[in-house]
Amino acid sequence: MSFFQRIASYLANHFAADALAKNKAFQRFASFTHMHVSKASEKSAEAAAKLKTSGEAKKILDETTKTASTIQVFFRSFADNVKKNYKELEEEGKRLEEMERTKKQQK
Repeated sequence: MSFFQRIASYLANHFAADALAKNKAFQRFASFTHMHVSKASEKSAEAAAKLKTSGEAKKILDETTKTASTIQVFFRSFADNVKKNYKELEEEGKRLEEMERTKKQQK
């Protein structure tokens, strides 16, 4: 970036930040947003503490592990079926190609 571009960028940022800082609507928006983010942060901290103190964390971990195992079995089965069907389609394609060749040779 050239020197003049940097100066123009700095001035634009400076004036935009100044204008927003003096704008009452923007100040209300920033305050409102800060309040909601703070509340959400507090709630998540409370939930994390609750999980640590209760047996819920272990229960969630066990359920997640069980679900992951089930998903793994499903995808293995799915992959096996895809391979099987691919081989069948490949064989069918070869048979069709052979039939086409014999038709052409008969003509």
